Amino acid sequence: MSTTAETTRDHAEAEPVLTVADLRTDFTLRSRGRRHTLHAVDEVSLTLRPGETLAIVGESGSGKSTLARSILRLVPPTSGEVTLGGRPVADRRDRREVYRELQMVFQDPRGSLDPRQRVRSILDEPLRLHLKMPAADRDRRIKELLASVELPETVLDRLPAALSGGQRQRIGIARALAVQPKAVILDEPTASLDASTRGVVLDLLARLQREQGIAYLLISHDLQAVRRIAHRVQVMYAGRVVESGTTDEVLTNPAHPYTRALLDAAPVAQHGGHTRTIRLTGENPGPFEVLPGCALAPRCPLAEESCTAGRPPQLPFGGTHEAACPVIHRQVSADLADARRDKEDHHDQ
Repeated sequence: MSTTAETTRDHAEAEPVLTVADLRTDFTLRSRGRRHTLHAVDEVSLTLRPGETLAIVGESGSGKSTLARSILRLVPPTSGEVTLGGRPVADRRDRREVYRELQMVFQDPRGSLDPRQRVRSILDEPLRLHLKMPAADRDRRIKELLASVELPETVLDRLPAALSGGQRQRIGIARALAVQPKAVILDEPTASLDASTRGVVLDLLARLQREQGIAYLLISHDLQAVRRIAHRVQVMYAGRVVESGTTDEVLTNPAHPYTRALLDAAPVAQHGGHTRTIRLTGENPGPFEVLPGCALAPRCPLAEESCTAGRPPQLPFGGTHEAACPVIHRQVSADLADARRDKEDHHDQ
């Protein structure tokens, strides 16, 4: 997958398929007679353009999957706006059109495919309900979908339990593509697959994107998969976006300490030449902790007193690269200033 500046520039010039502005999703829970609020998604914004893949990465519990479900209104967001194809998505009346233009491929196809339905019925249902296709057209479209995900027609009369994990996930992808959506949310689409099948499915997704111009919002903790098919990356921690940029900017030259720690925990082959080690201490913040400053500050070895004073802004690190870490930003700025002085001194000599 190309992640060059030219490819990113082409995407940036297109009108967004999906725009999310300051999305917030809170859950109110009761414990020992008291009400507690969990900020699962904390004012997240993103844009997704035709033919590109934006990856949302982070540990389990960072808010990635809740973000995906909030965008689709499977979980009602507390505030913020979702715009699909230039049209705000506000309530239940919009949901049928939303599901026509924005589909989802779930992590575990065993749970997302009805075990009592045969493959033919699974693929027929969205064509009948959303597109109102006559039977003959639906039959032709089902065969086209199977061909697009490289499955034989012999699977049509099978139940999901009779298929392999990779075949079930391909059926999930075919079902998502059945209504020709503008964008597809991929929620850990290869997490339940073995290594060899994972690569096949990623290659399939990349090919379908090239052929059909689909936009993908990829939810993943698999940095190898992200590097393989994503054009841009946003890193989430404790419900907030802490770093964003092109895949090369974020995974090759990470700025935020949390991103560095994520990469340090991954095999070297997954993140190129990154060598700056960050060791976080302690545990992730509790679900009901209110953190007015940087959520990582209690665990971060670089944290300063100012890090707990207020929520840090996204700061530029060159190109499209941004990160919410003033400490690293000052260090980078100082390094650049030193390099400029050294260059000027060398020139004077």
